[in-house]
Amino acid sequence: MKFSKIQTYKNEISKRLARPKRIYILPTKQGFYFLGINFIVFNLGNIYGNNMVLLLSFIMVAFAVVNMLLTHLNIKNVEIEGMTVHSEFADSPVEMSFKIKNKNNRAFKNLLLETWLPEKEPLGIITDIPKAQTALQVLHKGGLKRGYYQLNRLQLSTRSPSLLFVAWKVVSVECSFFIYPKRREESFFWDQEQSADKTRNEFEELNFAEHIKYHESLAANRVDWKLYAKKDELYWKKYHDESGDMLTFSFQKLSGSSEEKIEKLSYLVQKAFLENKNWKMILGDLSLGPQGGGEHREKCLETLSNF
Repeated sequence: MKFSKIQTYKNEISKRLARPKRIYILPTKQGFYFLGINFIVFNLGNIYGNNMVLLLSFIMVAFAVVNMLLTHLNIKNVEIEGMTVHSEFADSPVEMSFKIKNKNNRAFKNLLLETWLPEKEPLGIITDIPKAQTALQVLHKGGLKRGYYQLNRLQLSTRSPSLLFVAWKVVSVECSFFIYPKRREESFFWDQEQSADKTRNEFEELNFAEHIKYHESLAANRVDWKLYAKKDELYWKKYHDESGDMLTFSFQKLSGSSEEKIEKLSYLVQKAFLENKNWKMILGDLSLGPQGGGEHREKCLETLSNF
């Protein structure tokens, strides 16, 4: 959304000086032209002593004042009753829901609702609200970096019916959400196109739990022959979950840069959740799980967002 110079100036005032619920009014570009013309008309009438011209000037002033009052009244009677932002991945649009109440006895036209996010221009949505009703408006915005976000204010603004003035107020809100890391696809052992050896090796490396002494009831293909060569005893490799329903995702054992590893973990956690798996996520000294379900997913992704 592109913003005019008047809107930019308005936003700077809101950031630095605006107090919650206080209403501010500025002339628009058309408003400055109108006031300028009125100033010229008044001076011409005053210089030449023409009462008709002076009357026209006073009528223009009265018209401007009425528009200012209407604009003030419109913005005063509109309130934000609630705001919800759903946590989402950095490569997906973020859904922001606003519950807006119109106390005016007429439909509200061209309400501009804006909110700020770090290092971003105001996110705005222009909407109309029916007479004396509450409307739910949704704004989608993508391209945000992973992390934790907290919004504590919104700005409501509107223009006068003649478009001569813009009025706005800042409303306090309490809303927080996470932007999860982007999802970088990682095959792990889901990818059936890999060779069987590579699939088995990845599973063994990421899900290895411990060595136990081998006995005849255990499968011989799990014997660790490298360890046998060192200790001259047979040891059997045990995994976290023998059925493959529980997975272990380790930051240290994934390839790539730190950010790429985080994005791969984000992908693996989401995939495990969608496939109803139980998983354990290891980030350095921090270990989450083993567990499954939505709460565990959120905890893992929130941890990755701030890692």
